[in-house]
Formats: sequence, C-alpha cells, structure tokens
Amino acid sequence: MGEADPTTVVVGLVASPGPAAELAATLAMGGGLADQMRDRLPGAKWTVRVVTDRLVDGPGPLHQLVSGTRRRLLDSGWQLGICLTDLPLQTSRRPVVAHASRAHGVAILSLPALGAVGIERRAGEAIVRLVGVLVGEGTRPSRSSPPREAADGAATRCCAASASWAP
Repeated sequence: MGEADPTTVVVGLVASPGPAAELAATLAMGGGLADQMRDRLPGAKWTVRVVTDRLVDGPGPLHQLVSGTRRRLLDSGWQLGICLTDLPLQTSRRPVVAHASRAHGVAILSLPALGAVGIERRAGEAIVRLVGVLVGEGTRPSRSSPPREAADGAATRCCAASASWAP
C-alpha cells in the first residue's frame, strides 16, 4: 500500500475588484501559487481559490477586513483566507504591508505597500509567507529560514496569535 494522501488545504484569495482581482487570478493561474506553497510548506496538497469581493467600502478598520475575510472563508469552506486589498493598512497608526490572524485563519495583504515594480513576484512571495504564518511556520518569516513544521493538518491548527509587519 502507498502513503496516505496528504491533507488538502484550500486557500481562498479574496481580492478587491480591479487590479487586485486581476493579480489574484494571475497568481493562482496554472497552480503557480499552489506550487510555491507546496515547495515551501511540504506535507499538504495546496489548492487556491479566487473570489472578487470588496469586503469594505472605502478605508475602514483592519478588523473589518479580517471579519469579512473570515466570513468568506467560513461560507466557502476554505481552511485559510488571504485578502488582497488596494487599501493601505495601519496597525496602531503605523502603516503595515500585511496582517495575519492565526486565530481567524486569515491574513490581509496591502498591495500598495508592495510598490509598483515586480508586484506579481512580491505579492506571490508575500502570500506564501502569510500562509506560512497562518499554519505556524513563524510570525515573521524570512526567505532563508526553512519551514519549522509541515503544513499537514493546517486546517486544524489554530492559536491566538496575530502578526503584522511594516515596510
């Protein structure tokens, strides 16, 4: 008998209409983002779903984006949710690139904070790092550090931690 099938982890990308939605579709196309997650976080089969939804009207508090992404995650049956927003993010009045809430299984990525050059590559790397944070790889991942734990069972892993990182 062969090995047991790896756990399938569905990551939903919730993107604002317009450039964020186009970027999300490009990143997920052909399994590229799922392949990057598999390479960085082995032990699970990664699937990426993309939906377009403006979770909030205009600039709003970060917690509204987290709540909206969580609601979409639960409604869609995903294990993890990443919101790609065209809004700037702030935590304690400081700008941040991204925010991850392991307790909710969601993360928010501010596309304007990534800059205009190489946005596709940088957004893809940021999403993979955010997924790593959500499954317990670390709160401030770096490119050179290997994963601390496999993603197997990521759907059930949860703790009351959140992390934000600034530019």
